[in-house]
Amino acid sequence: MVAHGFQRWLEALIDAAHSLSIRWIANPFLDAYRQLMDRFPALWILDPSFPSHLAQFMAAIDKGDEEEAVKSTHDYYAKIDDELLRALGVAIELGVHLDDARSEAQAEVPQGPSATRGL
Repeated sequence: MVAHGFQRWLEALIDAAHSLSIRWIANPFLDAYRQLMDRFPALWILDPSFPSHLAQFMAAIDKGDEEEAVKSTHDYYAKIDDELLRALGVAIELGVHLDDARSEAQAEVPQGPSATRGL
């Protein structure tokens, strides 16, 4: 899964920073991200522009251009966040409709002792 490879890439990037504070801050987020991707892999949106985003980000890091690295990351994830929110909106709508259908089906099933008399 690409999400796990990206997780390892983030780990390497954090290690390359040689900062214990960044490591301590990152650990719970990386753990939460790992668990989220394990449970809900469909939340990983692999946009076709992802490889070029990473190349642009790494080029900025190589040049020592922090602003460009931040801008590249911000621009990419602003686009991806919109896609994720759209996907979650559809999933929530489907879930609501499924819950409604399930409730209607349960309401149609006879309840109580009289429901089994004819059996």
